[in-house]
Amino acid sequence: MSRLQDDLFQDFKEQKETIYKQLEIFEPLEARLRKPAASRLLGKGILIVFEIVCYALTGTMVAVAVLMSGTVPFQVWMEIEQVIRDNRQELADDLQAIGFLASAVCIVIAILFLIMGRMLSSIRRKNDIIHNVSKDMKALVSQHLVRKAAIQSIESRHFMDDSFKDDKTGEDRFIVEA
Repeated sequence: MSRLQDDLFQDFKEQKETIYKQLEIFEPLEARLRKPAASRLLGKGILIVFEIVCYALTGTMVAVAVLMSGTVPFQVWMEIEQVIRDNRQELADDLQAIGFLASAVCIVIAILFLIMGRMLSSIRRKNDIIHNVSKDMKALVSQHLVRKAAIQSIESRHFMDDSFKDDKTGEDRFIVEA
């Protein structure tokens, strides 16, 4: 056999080994990434709803913090603070500090809702990426399976006669077991 044929046979053998190794990795990965479309859409819908709710709650908490003195419970609070301010200044200062603390708590809660909304958005985008990867993996596995079938076809046509036996051991030189 010529050196070129030996090189081509060696390359064929390496390609076959690579295809089989890649299929061992890709097939289980593709199976794990596969998910029914209905559950994927349901999950995406729920994430969008929760994301909208988180953003709405963020806006609500900011509005409560800004408009706190105009709402009924806190308006009464401000009137009580004004009455006490006339009698005892230090108690009025404490009530005012509690009012500022309530506003600060509303702002912190608004920030937490905003963070939750951003996290839900990130999860939704990552799920979209995983969905696209699963489609790509399916295409990749199918291409590898087509290549595997072509390699097996070439093997069955060309490598089954005795001219490809190793001279020393008598074993097939270029057949790789999967």
